Amino acid sequence: MNKEIKIFMDQICTEFGICDPLYEIEKFVTKDRYEVNEFLREIFIAEGLDADLNLVLFRQVHRKFTDQFGSELHSLSNSD
Repeated sequence: MNKEIKIFMDQICTEFGICDPLYEIEKFVTKDRYEVNEFLREIFIAEGLDADLNLVLFRQVHRKFTDQFGSELHSLSNSD
């Protein structure tokens, strides 16, 4: 698991209460590259949230993600 992603997941758990995906983190590393919306929608699904119905929260998490990683995330399966 990419160390930066683990840190990001810990941060969104602490800041936004999105913690369930921490326990399913391996399912987010099946691709070498993720576009931000695709990645975050998978996180919301794992949390049991609908990104469209929780748009304010989705935008907050999206902003945090893009501030840290930009619009794409590469080599998720890369272990650090």
